[in-house]
Amino acid sequence: MGLFNIFNKKKSEVEKIEHKVPEHYGTTSELLDEVENLALRYLINDNMLDTYNKEKLDIKYINEARVELEKAIKELNKSLEEYYDNEYSAVGNTKESNKNFPYSLEALVAIFNNSLDLYSDDENTWDTLNLAYNKCNHKLNKVKEVLSDNEAIQEFTGLKPIEKEEVKEEKVKEDNVKTKGEFEIVTEDLKDEDDGDLIVNNDKLNIYYVRISRNEDESINLNLCVKNKFNKNIIVESKDVSVNGIDTNPKFSISVLAGEKSFDKMVFNTDIAELVNLKCTFVIKDENTNEVLEECSIDIFKED
Repeated sequence: MGLFNIFNKKKSEVEKIEHKVPEHYGTTSELLDEVENLALRYLINDNMLDTYNKEKLDIKYINEARVELEKAIKELNKSLEEYYDNEYSAVGNTKESNKNFPYSLEALVAIFNNSLDLYSDDENTWDTLNLAYNKCNHKLNKVKEVLSDNEAIQEFTGLKPIEKEEVKEEKVKEDNVKTKGEFEIVTEDLKDEDDGDLIVNNDKLNIYYVRISRNEDESINLNLCVKNKFNKNIIVESKDVSVNGIDTNPKFSISVLAGEKSFDKMVFNTDIAELVNLKCTFVIKDENTNEVLEECSIDIFKED
């Protein structure tokens, strides 16, 4: 997928787009995780079952979700083969041998993840994709219903669900919360609607970690969403970035209109193989005067 275009321009140079469809991609991501976790309760030789339902309703609904995304991708004049990573076939072209739950779920995850790159690249795609995500969510909720019916699954498969040991949640250590000026930087998973994990939180600015993706050259992208609470247009840039103690200089500069939010990627050099112990300072500037308004630092993805 290509790198960002529209969000690298100054927002003052881009006509503001009014969106008619609310954001739904975060719910889609959560539902995919829930569906996978429900399916993983029933395994044979550590593999998911080909189907969990006598009528194969689980596969039916997942493929209907795929069709909704396929329609959106084609409407945006994109190649389905590319958005399926050239590994999966469109629903209508899927071979009979691949019409099973694992294949369908993996294909849906692939096209969804790649659609998020398109979503990040071009704000003009938001309404089309969010409409598709919303339709996907209705289908995925039906898949959840099928996978949550333990009695029906056990009657059909003869299997009992795998019971996982409860893991006690550890309290967030104080060193995971840092303050600098008016900013509070939180590295725990905090959700705000559909935007991702909150890593910078204050009354002037929110920054969310959305996901990690890779480019064709295997370089890593840290996908971020920035909400501007200032009453002026701002530019947010990164500096003093290190990964696992090694200094690096990723590309990140995003313009955000007053009261709006924007998506962009922090693109790392190809010598960074994994984002571990990431430290970074964000510099917030007035877009018109280039005056530095604030700075804040984060420390995330911690490993010993």
